Parts: sequence; structure tokens; C-alpha cells
Amino acid sequence: MNLKTFNFYQYVKDKMPWEAQESFFYANNETYRDLRVDFPFRTTHYGIGINYGRGSSQCRLGSTDYMLKDGSLTTLGPGIITCWKSTYDLKNETVFFSDALFRNLKAPPLQTLPFFMHGGNHMIKVPEKNLVELKDLFLNIKRFSNNHQVLQGLVFSLVQYVQQMHNLLSAANNTSQKEQLIQKFRALIARHFIESKSVGFYAAQLHVTPKYLSEVLVDITGKTAKELINEHIFLEARSLLKQTSMTIKEIAYWLGFEDQSYFVRTFKKQTGSTPSEYRKL
Repeated sequence: MNLKTFNFYQYVKDKMPWEAQESFFYANNETYRDLRVDFPFRTTHYGIGINYGRGSSQCRLGSTDYMLKDGSLTTLGPGIITCWKSTYDLKNETVFFSDALFRNLKAPPLQTLPFFMHGGNHMIKVPEKNLVELKDLFLNIKRFSNNHQVLQGLVFSLVQYVQQMHNLLSAANNTSQKEQLIQKFRALIARHFIESKSVGFYAAQLHVTPKYLSEVLVDITGKTAKELINEHIFLEARSLLKQTSMTIKEIAYWLGFEDQSYFVRTFKKQTGSTPSEYRKL
């Protein structure tokens, strides 16, 4: 198996060497427009972004679709598949960083923060007052991007500010038991989708019946449990087709499909094209 993973950081470094450091790089909507990465890819860094101005933009972070508008704050962690639409009219500022940025600080494990984890809430709407403060923080991060000692403190402050925002909004919104169930379901899919594609498996893990699980999902998301499982599987498949040199047979086997022809048929049903056709897009 020749698995040559597409590395977004490396891609930025190759295309824009003046923008990227080993543990940090800064991007905005113009960066995305210039790079033209409009296919699903697995992230290698943590990312925090703010979106503002007129217009809107769609994206998928993990297994959830989001509509980004003025005041949208996005977060993602390493290993999460993301897909951004090819329109970048909405203003955006994003910082990408790795754990190595904080090697001189006694920082808590970032991967334990829910908004960086699989199944977490990767987008929240922040009030105007906080958006102004975030813009100032992003501006200072950009200003000191070549001063590692100052930069690590500023980015860590950004992480703490984002954590505070999530805590405040979570308390205000009083997340329901159904929404908590959905978050746990999404996290389970990310961990077990290769070994199990059965709704019954996930329902058992969540201590509910398959019928109840799907009813909750349809009520909140408009999609059944099986539809969400399939979406996650074939988002992974699309990422592998674009990010690696694996053959279609290898990808099918990697994703737990013993029958390649069944994988091809199901992929076309989900995406509208065969794996070979999608790889050439």
C-alpha cells in the first residue's frame, strides 16, 4: 500500500513558503482562493478561524455541515476531514498550529478540548463585541508571526479565549440530551466507521434502540443514522482518492468493503460519480 498523505501544511509551504512555519501558519480567504483546495482533506494541524462581513459560505468540518456567516468561529483538530466550498467571498482569518508551537509552555493537551475533537461542535456564532476582540487578537498574531516567543503566548491566549466562548455559549444554550446524543454518535462514527457500519452497533454503544437513535437524528439533522454513517464513510473515501496514491481496491479494503464492485456502486450512489471519475476531477 503506497499511502502518501496530502499534507495541507506542506501544500501551503510549497505554494507559499513565506506564509508557513513548521508549527504555525496564517491563512485568510485570499489564501484559500489562491490554493484552490476544494476537495475533502484530513487536517494535520489545529485550526481556529473567524468569519465576518457580508455573504456566507458552506463547509464541512468532521461529519457536520456548517453555514458560515458573519461572526462564525470555527475550530478543528488534527485528523479531522474538512471540505470547503470553492467560493471564498466571506472574509476569513485562520491560524493553523501544532503542539510543537507550545513546546516551551506548560500547556494542557489541546486534543482534549471538545471543539478540537471528533464529534465536537466545530462552529459557534460569537457576539459582535467578542468578534471585535477576536479580530484584534488575530491581528496581533499576524503581526508577531515571526517572533516565536511572543507568538506562542498569543496563540495560546486565543485557544483560551475560544474555550471561554464555547463554555459561555454552551451554558447559555443549555445543550439538550438529544443534542448530546448526536455529538456522541458523531464521535463514535469517527472512531469505528471502518469496523462497523451497522446502526445497531452505534445504538448499543449509546444505550438506545436503533429506532430511537434514527428518530432523534431525523428530528435534529433531517438525516437517518444510516445516512450519516454513509456520509462519513464516503467523505473518507473522497479524501483518500484525492490525498493518496492508493488504488480503488486498496481504498475499498481500507474502508472495510470486501467487495470492490459494491464499494464502487455505493460510492457512485453517494457522490454521483465513480471513484475513478472523482479522482480525475
